[in-house]
Amino acid sequence: PNAVFAWVDAAPVWSQLGWGLGVWMGLLGSLMLLLRSRWAVPSFGLSLLGAVLGLGYQMANPMPGVSGAMATVMPIVIILVAAGLFLYARRQAANGVLR
Repeated sequence: PNAVFAWVDAAPVWSQLGWGLGVWMGLLGSLMLLLRSRWAVPSFGLSLLGAVLGLGYQMANPMPGVSGAMATVMPIVIILVAAGLFLYARRQAANGVLR
């Protein structure tokens, strides 16, 4: 619907950059974790930052027609997963698993 297109077009650049950071740094961090690289920690850190920015905007300005759990619970779950991945990578780096 046109209301959704207008919502996407009205999103500020920082929220779109946040979404990109969250997605692509999360993918990169996952690959770095598989490769046991210490670069997984900063990748997941940037992913967490991006998730907070992008999803924080979404929670403050929900998409038209979206309400309930999809508007509030799912963004929080995604942010918690991003935080968990960051903390896990940090712990593995501290344990010497990541090179």
